[in-house]
Amino acid sequence: MAAEKRGSRLPGFYNQPLSERRRLLAELTHLSDEDLDALDGLAGLAAEQADHMVENVVGVYALPLGIALNFVVNGREILVPMAIEEPSVVAGASYMAKLARLGGGFYAHTTPPEMIGQIQILGVSDLPTARIALLEKKDELLAEAAEIDPLLKRLGGGPRDLQVRLISESPIGPFLVLHLIYGVRDAMGANAINTAAERLAPHLEAITGGRVSANGGAGVTIGSGRGRLGRQEGPGGGKPRAPPAPTPAGVVGSRPPNREPHLLRARPRRRGPRRHHPRARARPAPAPAARSR
Repeated sequence: MAAEKRGSRLPGFYNQPLSERRRLLAELTHLSDEDLDALDGLAGLAAEQADHMVENVVGVYALPLGIALNFVVNGREILVPMAIEEPSVVAGASYMAKLARLGGGFYAHTTPPEMIGQIQILGVSDLPTARIALLEKKDELLAEAAEIDPLLKRLGGGPRDLQVRLISESPIGPFLVLHLIYGVRDAMGANAINTAAERLAPHLEAITGGRVSANGGAGVTIGSGRGRLGRQEGPGGGKPRAPPAPTPAGVVGSRPPNREPHLLRARPRRRGPRRHHPRARARPAPAPAARSR
């Protein structure tokens, strides 16, 4: 939350009583009385509401909410809310932000909030022709995907681009891979892009004459990842990252086996100082061998 009036530098804030801290918070951020009442936690999430959100609900769990001070991010004074139960973390973050603000604070940037839906198309007789046919139908496919989630569309999300790769050699033979680039905004995005890919699957089969790889009968084979097509800062001038390799047929999110299993072995932790065996003696260095003339 932005601190518009006095900034995030509030000496002695921790010495104030709870009511005074809330008054200062409301003054700096323009929180309403209703917003401040929500901080009491009395009208928070009920167990009945939580039961409709996740599986196997047995109750709810509350955490203290503190405010980290002194932050300057990209030139803006920021108050950082932190929900945490461990003491000294909020104070430590505030102290480090106090030191950092002497040098101008923190500077941050991010790639667009986009994910990739990877759809594998098998059994295509003419791969180059099918690829061109998909690209010709690109606008229609993106329009179809845009109507799946009206709320996400209203918030500025939805399909961004569509790319088609031709894989000519693989253990299962040649196939096509379609990448649906999807803007997910603040959502994690997996459900949104999975739904979009499943909606497009029959259209892709009709256009290419192939079949979308089945995933245990559940839909399409999708490998999704946030920001994989984001621009990478560096000497290369922000070149796009290479798209991920396709997964084998019927496999979602597959990964190669670990080729160095010894790296996963836990080493025993020594406790106390290292003790030398009483019989251990340093061996003298061997005498150099005499050279024959």
